[in-house]
Amino acid sequence: MKITGILKQEVEIDASPLTLVKTLIKHYFNVEDYNNIVEKDGYLCYEYDISVHGSPILEYKKITKDPKKIELFKTLIKLLDNIEAME
Repeated sequence: MKITGILKQEVEIDASPLTLVKTLIKHYFNVEDYNNIVEKDGYLCYEYDISVHGSPILEYKKITKDPKKIELFKTLIKLLDNIEAME
């Protein structure tokens, strides 16, 4: 037997808005550092510096090409900037 359902739960979180938005970005886009996320060739990418010494040698891991997710990321970054400006 297969059962499919939806569970809804209301949760109260005790954290600053800044922490909440950073955590949302980290987990939604599955990245450790949102500062290394860039837009390249129509993709949202995670930028890595693989150089050992000297000038940076950059590689990119594609996250998504979905325009809605790219727009969501840009909106969340603007929200972060606004929250940081208020603190």
